[in-house]
Amino acid sequence: MASNLAVIGFVLSLVGAILDFSAGTLIVRGPSSMSMGGEMGMQTMVTASVFWPILLYSLGVILIVTGLLGITKIAIGRMRLFGGLMILYGIMMLAIGGSMIVGVTLMMSGMISGIAMLFIGAAMIGNGTLMVQRRAR
Repeated sequence: MASNLAVIGFVLSLVGAILDFSAGTLIVRGPSSMSMGGEMGMQTMVTASVFWPILLYSLGVILIVTGLLGITKIAIGRMRLFGGLMILYGIMMLAIGGSMIVGVTLMMSGMISGIAMLFIGAAMIGNGTLMVQRRAR
C-alpha cells in the first residue's frame, strides 16, 4: 500500500507542477488585470508580476524533484517525511489557489487555475496524511 501512495503522490506532484508552470507562464505572458494607479501602483504591479511567477516556477521544480524522489527506495523508508512534505505542498497549493480565486495574482484566468490548485492541494493533503499514517502503523 505504501508504494501505491508514493505513486499517487508522484502523479499529484506532476499535476501540481504543471499547474504551477502554466499559471506562472500565464502571469508572465498575459496582460495584468490590475489598474495602474500612478507611480505606486506601477511599482506594486511590477513587484507582483515578478514575485508570482518566481514563486510558482520554484514550487513546480520542488514538486517535480520531490515527486521523483518519492517513488524511489529513498522515500519508501522515509514515508513519514515525504508525507509531511506532501501536506506542506498541499497547504501551499491551497493558499496559492485561494489567492488566485480572490484576485491577488495578476492573472485574469485565475479562477480556473485557482480551483484546479484547490483540488490538487486538497488531494495532496489527503495523500500526505495517508502516507504519514501508513508509516506510523
